[in-house]
Amino acid sequence: MSQEIVKWLGGRTALCVVSPHFDDAIYSAFVALTLPALTRRAVATVITTAPEGKVTSWATHTGFASTHQEHLERAREDVAVLQALNVEAVHLGGESESTASLTPAVERFAGIFLDAPGDWAFLLPAGAGVAVSRIERLLRRMLGRPVGQMAHPEHTGTRDRLRQRLKATPGALWGYYAENPYVTFDDTAVLARALQRKEGRQLHCVQCSPDATAKLRSAEGYVSQAAVALGASHAQRLAFASRSEIYFLGEAGR
Repeated sequence: MSQEIVKWLGGRTALCVVSPHFDDAIYSAFVALTLPALTRRAVATVITTAPEGKVTSWATHTGFASTHQEHLERAREDVAVLQALNVEAVHLGGESESTASLTPAVERFAGIFLDAPGDWAFLLPAGAGVAVSRIERLLRRMLGRPVGQMAHPEHTGTRDRLRQRLKATPGALWGYYAENPYVTFDDTAVLARALQRKEGRQLHCVQCSPDATAKLRSAEGYVSQAAVALGASHAQRLAFASRSEIYFLGEAGR
Protein backbone atom coordinates (compact mmCIF):
# COMPACT_ATOMS: atom_id res chain seq x y z
CA MET A 1 0.00 0.00 0.00
CA SER A 2 2.43 2.68 -1.18
CA GLN A 3 -0.34 5.28 -0.94
CA GLU A 4 -0.16 4.89 2.83
CA ILE A 5 3.45 6.08 2.70
CA VAL A 6 2.44 9.05 0.54
CA LYS A 7 -0.30 9.89 3.02
CA TRP A 8 2.18 9.72 5.91
CA LEU A 9 4.51 12.13 4.08
CA GLY A 10 1.83 14.78 4.51
CA GLY A 11 2.83 16.70 1.39
CA ARG A 12 6.61 16.43 1.84
CA THR A 13 8.34 15.37 -1.35
CA ALA A 14 11.88 14.71 -0.06
CA LEU A 15 12.68 11.38 1.60
CA CYS A 16 15.86 10.17 3.26
CA VAL A 17 16.20 6.50 4.15
CA VAL A 18 18.86 5.95 6.82
CA SER A 19 20.77 2.77 6.02
CA PRO A 20 23.04 1.27 8.71
CA HIS A 21 25.16 -0.40 6.02
CA PHE A 22 25.44 -0.21 2.27
CA ASP A 23 22.45 -2.07 0.76
CA ASP A 24 20.04 -2.10 3.76
CA ALA A 25 17.90 0.66 2.24
CA ILE A 26 17.58 -1.03 -1.15
CA TYR A 27 16.96 -4.45 0.37
CA SER A 28 14.27 -3.12 2.70
CA ALA A 29 12.78 0.22 1.56
CA PHE A 30 12.85 0.07 -2.23
CA VAL A 31 9.14 0.92 -2.52
CA ALA A 32 9.54 4.11 -0.48
CA LEU A 33 12.65 5.22 -2.35
CA THR A 34 10.99 4.84 -5.74
CA LEU A 35 7.68 6.59 -5.00
CA PRO A 36 6.74 8.76 -8.01
CA ALA A 37 5.47 11.47 -5.63
CA LEU A 38 9.02 12.25 -4.47
CA THR A 39 11.07 15.01 -6.04
CA ARG A 40 14.18 14.31 -3.96
CA ARG A 41 15.50 11.04 -2.59
CA ALA A 42 18.55 10.21 -0.48
CA VAL A 43 20.07 7.23 1.27
CA ALA A 44 22.28 8.17 4.22
CA THR A 45 24.51 5.21 5.05
CA VAL A 46 26.02 5.24 8.54
CA ILE A 47 28.73 2.53 8.51
CA THR A 48 30.92 3.37 5.53
CA THR A 49 34.58 3.14 6.58
CA ALA A 50 37.20 0.99 8.26
CA PRO A 51 40.88 1.74 8.91
CA GLU A 52 43.66 0.09 6.96
CA GLY A 53 44.46 -3.36 8.31
CA LYS A 54 41.15 -3.96 10.06
CA VAL A 55 39.62 -7.37 9.35
CA THR A 56 36.11 -8.45 10.34
CA SER A 57 34.45 -11.82 9.91
CA TRP A 58 31.92 -10.37 7.45
CA ALA A 59 34.66 -8.99 5.21
CA THR A 60 36.42 -12.34 4.99
CA HIS A 61 33.07 -14.14 4.59
CA THR A 62 32.36 -12.05 1.50
CA GLY A 63 35.83 -12.53 0.01
CA PHE A 64 37.79 -9.44 1.07
CA ALA A 65 41.28 -9.40 2.56
CA SER A 66 40.37 -6.48 4.81
CA THR A 67 37.36 -4.53 5.96
CA HIS A 68 38.92 -1.38 4.50
CA GLN A 69 38.92 -2.93 1.03
CA GLU A 70 35.40 -4.23 1.57
CA HIS A 71 34.07 -0.76 2.31
CA LEU A 72 35.86 0.85 -0.61
CA GLU A 73 34.20 -1.61 -2.98
CA ARG A 74 30.80 -1.41 -1.32
CA ALA A 75 30.91 2.39 -1.46
CA ARG A 76 31.47 2.24 -5.21
CA GLU A 77 28.61 -0.21 -5.59
CA ASP A 78 26.33 2.00 -3.52
CA VAL A 79 26.97 5.13 -5.57
CA ALA A 80 26.35 3.26 -8.84
CA VAL A 81 23.10 1.63 -7.63
CA LEU A 82 21.67 4.83 -6.20
CA GLN A 83 22.66 7.02 -9.15
CA ALA A 84 20.76 4.67 -11.44
CA LEU A 85 17.64 5.34 -9.33
CA ASN A 86 18.25 9.11 -9.13
CA VAL A 87 18.88 8.77 -5.39
CA GLU A 88 21.58 10.77 -3.58
CA ALA A 89 24.22 8.64 -1.86
CA VAL A 90 25.35 10.16 1.45
CA HIS A 91 28.15 8.34 3.30
CA LEU A 92 28.39 9.36 6.97
CA GLY A 93 31.77 7.85 7.86
CA GLY A 94 30.85 5.48 10.69
CA GLU A 95 33.35 2.67 11.28
CA SER A 96 32.47 -1.01 11.11
CA GLU A 97 32.18 -2.64 14.56
CA SER A 98 32.80 0.67 16.35
CA THR A 99 29.82 1.80 18.39
CA ALA A 100 31.62 5.03 19.31
CA SER A 101 31.74 6.06 15.65
CA LEU A 102 27.93 6.20 15.45
CA THR A 103 27.78 9.48 17.39
CA PRO A 104 29.91 11.57 15.01
CA ALA A 105 28.12 9.92 12.08
CA VAL A 106 24.79 11.12 13.47
CA GLU A 107 26.18 14.64 13.85
CA ARG A 108 27.26 14.58 10.21
CA PHE A 109 23.73 13.50 9.34
CA ALA A 110 22.32 16.42 11.33
CA GLY A 111 24.61 18.88 9.58
CA ILE A 112 23.42 17.69 6.18
CA PHE A 113 19.70 17.17 6.76
CA LEU A 114 18.48 18.98 9.85
CA ASP A 115 19.11 22.63 9.00
CA ALA A 116 15.72 22.54 7.27
CA PRO A 117 14.00 19.46 8.78
CA GLY A 118 10.60 20.47 7.43
CA ASP A 119 11.80 19.70 3.91
CA TRP A 120 12.49 16.03 4.61
CA ALA A 121 10.84 12.88 5.88
CA PHE A 122 13.10 10.18 7.33
CA LEU A 123 12.86 6.42 7.53
CA LEU A 124 15.00 4.72 10.18
CA PRO A 125 15.85 1.03 10.57
CA ALA A 126 13.42 -0.69 12.93
CA GLY A 127 16.05 -2.98 14.45
CA ALA A 128 14.36 -6.12 13.16
CA GLY A 129 15.58 -9.52 14.31
CA VAL A 130 14.91 -11.31 17.56
CA ALA A 131 17.00 -13.13 20.10
CA VAL A 132 15.40 -16.29 21.49
CA SER A 133 16.18 -18.44 24.53
CA ARG A 134 17.71 -21.92 24.30
CA ILE A 135 14.32 -23.48 25.04
CA GLU A 136 12.64 -21.40 22.33
CA ARG A 137 15.38 -22.37 19.89
CA LEU A 138 14.81 -26.06 20.65
CA LEU A 139 11.05 -25.73 20.25
CA ARG A 140 11.41 -23.87 16.98
CA ARG A 141 13.76 -26.51 15.61
CA MET A 142 11.31 -29.25 16.64
CA LEU A 143 8.48 -27.39 14.90
CA GLY A 144 10.56 -26.69 11.82
CA ARG A 145 10.42 -22.92 12.30
CA PRO A 146 13.21 -20.34 11.85
CA VAL A 147 15.37 -20.32 14.95
CA GLY A 148 15.76 -16.57 15.17
CA GLN A 149 18.46 -14.00 14.60
CA MET A 150 19.52 -11.32 17.03
CA ALA A 151 18.94 -7.72 15.97
CA HIS A 152 22.17 -6.27 14.58
CA PRO A 153 23.70 -3.87 17.16
CA GLU A 154 24.78 -1.40 14.47
CA HIS A 155 21.16 -1.30 13.30
CA THR A 156 19.69 -0.74 16.75
CA GLY A 157 22.41 1.77 17.61
CA THR A 158 21.68 3.72 14.43
CA ARG A 159 17.96 3.63 15.16
CA ASP A 160 18.24 4.83 18.75
CA ARG A 161 20.74 7.62 18.14
CA LEU A 162 18.88 8.96 15.12
CA ARG A 163 15.53 8.76 16.90
CA GLN A 164 16.90 10.80 19.81
CA ARG A 165 18.34 13.40 17.42
CA LEU A 166 15.13 13.70 15.42
CA LYS A 167 12.95 13.79 18.53
CA ALA A 168 14.93 16.83 19.66
CA THR A 169 14.44 18.55 16.28
CA PRO A 170 11.24 20.60 15.88
CA GLY A 171 9.42 19.83 12.65
CA ALA A 172 11.16 16.49 12.03
CA LEU A 173 9.08 13.64 10.57
CA TRP A 174 10.26 10.05 10.87
CA GLY A 175 9.05 6.49 10.64
CA TYR A 176 10.67 3.06 10.39
CA TYR A 177 11.30 0.26 7.94
CA ALA A 178 11.90 -3.39 8.87
CA GLU A 179 15.23 -4.68 7.60
CA ASN A 180 15.61 -7.64 5.28
CA PRO A 181 16.59 -10.37 5.95
CA TYR A 182 16.36 -9.87 9.74
CA VAL A 183 12.60 -9.30 9.70
CA THR A 184 12.01 -12.84 8.43
CA PHE A 185 12.81 -14.02 11.97
CA ASP A 186 10.46 -11.52 13.60
CA ASP A 187 6.90 -11.41 14.77
CA THR A 188 5.86 -8.13 13.15
CA ALA A 189 3.37 -7.32 15.89
CA VAL A 190 6.07 -7.74 18.55
CA LEU A 191 8.41 -5.45 16.62
CA ALA A 192 5.64 -2.86 16.24
CA ARG A 193 4.91 -2.91 19.97
CA ALA A 194 8.59 -2.49 20.82
CA LEU A 195 8.85 0.55 18.55
CA GLN A 196 5.66 2.03 19.96
CA ARG A 197 7.02 1.71 23.50
CA LYS A 198 10.13 3.61 22.45
CA GLU A 199 8.12 6.22 20.60
CA GLY A 200 5.29 6.66 23.07
CA ARG A 201 2.85 6.93 20.18
CA GLN A 202 0.78 4.77 17.87
CA LEU A 203 2.48 3.45 14.75
CA HIS A 204 0.68 1.82 11.84
CA CYS A 205 2.15 -1.23 10.14
CA VAL A 206 2.13 -0.76 6.36
CA GLN A 207 3.07 -3.59 4.01
CA CYS A 208 4.02 -2.90 0.40
CA SER A 209 4.72 -5.28 -2.47
CA PRO A 210 7.74 -4.13 -4.50
CA ASP A 211 8.26 -4.50 -8.23
CA ALA A 212 10.44 -7.58 -7.71
CA THR A 213 12.21 -7.37 -11.08
CA ALA A 214 13.19 -3.74 -10.60
CA LYS A 215 14.18 -4.29 -6.99
CA LEU A 216 16.31 -7.31 -7.84
CA ARG A 217 18.11 -5.32 -10.54
CA SER A 218 19.15 -2.77 -7.91
CA ALA A 219 19.89 -5.33 -5.19
CA GLU A 220 22.19 -7.27 -7.51
CA GLY A 221 24.15 -4.07 -8.06
CA TYR A 222 25.70 -4.74 -4.65
CA VAL A 223 27.72 -7.46 -6.32
CA SER A 224 30.07 -8.14 -3.41
CA GLN A 225 27.12 -9.07 -1.17
CA ALA A 226 24.81 -10.78 -3.64
CA ALA A 227 25.78 -14.42 -3.21
CA VAL A 228 25.62 -14.29 0.60
CA ALA A 229 22.65 -11.94 1.07
CA LEU A 230 20.41 -12.75 -1.91
CA GLY A 231 21.17 -16.40 -2.62
CA ALA A 232 23.02 -18.27 -5.34
CA SER A 233 20.20 -18.93 -7.79
CA HIS A 234 17.95 -16.53 -9.68
CA ALA A 235 14.91 -18.12 -8.03
CA GLN A 236 16.30 -17.46 -4.54
CA ARG A 237 17.13 -13.89 -5.43
CA LEU A 238 13.74 -13.22 -6.96
CA ALA A 239 12.08 -14.64 -3.84
CA PHE A 240 14.15 -12.23 -1.73
CA ALA A 241 13.16 -9.26 -3.91
CA SER A 242 9.49 -10.30 -3.86
CA ARG A 243 9.12 -10.12 -0.06
CA SER A 244 6.68 -7.55 1.20
CA GLU A 245 8.35 -4.48 2.67
CA ILE A 246 7.17 -3.47 6.14
CA TYR A 247 6.98 0.10 7.40
CA PHE A 248 5.91 1.51 10.77
CA LEU A 249 4.47 4.99 10.36
CA GLY A 250 2.68 7.54 12.52
CA GLU A 251 -0.39 9.53 11.55
CA ALA A 252 -0.20 11.59 8.36
CA GLY A 253 2.52 14.18 8.71
CA ARG A 254 3.50 12.99 12.21
